Amino acid sequence: MKDHTFSFDGRVRFSETDSSLHLSLNALINYFQDCSALHAEDLGIGFQYLAPQSLAWILAGWQIEIDHMPAFTDPVRVTTWAYAFRGFFGDRNYTLTSPRGEVYARAYGIWVLMDRAQGRPAKVSSEMIETYGLENKLEMSYRSRKIVVPAEGRNEEAVHIGRTFLDTNGHVNNSKYIDIAASHLPEGFRIRGLRTEYRMQATLGDVIIPRISETDGAAVVTLMNEDGRPYAVVEFSGEIRKGEEN
Repeated sequence: MKDHTFSFDGRVRFSETDSSLHLSLNALINYFQDCSALHAEDLGIGFQYLAPQSLAWILAGWQIEIDHMPAFTDPVRVTTWAYAFRGFFGDRNYTLTSPRGEVYARAYGIWVLMDRAQGRPAKVSSEMIETYGLENKLEMSYRSRKIVVPAEGRNEEAVHIGRTFLDTNGHVNNSKYIDIAASHLPEGFRIRGLRTEYRMQATLGDVIIPRISETDGAAVVTLMNEDGRPYAVVEFSGEIRKGEEN
């Protein structure tokens, strides 16, 4: 039976670590994003296939569970696969493991195929579904993509969107929203998991106002425009870390 998973191997680089010399959250998300992109390219349904049709995959939401992060120089394997297609949605799983199979983190991402010319979702073709193939859904706790925004919270300093925030679609890259949100977590907050809900696309020149709401063991950061409409909502779960423990 054909294996429809895709993996690449690497080693945690210094530039990918945080202050504790462990893989940073941003690097983890980039690993997962890159794995998706490389998978599509190797199958021949990547950027060169999608662009002439004005199609692009847009991330609608993440859920990521982190057991612990690998350290600087550790060898790692990143793996992804599709487990369902629903109309214009594509559901993917991801794992970050050691070469021996020790799981560092697991995730699922909900992707939407967009018709860029029409500005609306496009149905995933049977050809694409057959090319990707399907694997079994990863065992993890699947929660709703919809995140409830708490009524209470405090606004933080506004972020002005420059060119370095943008991806190939001309929008703020999904990992940048998480970077902005994570920068407003309490000092020493150890991230054990996160959920994201992307609601609106920010582009060059936009202003993002972070609003943070804290509860016991969790923090919700809403990234709003100047009218209070959310671009993205990010929910972090975890606890305050003592020392440099990872």
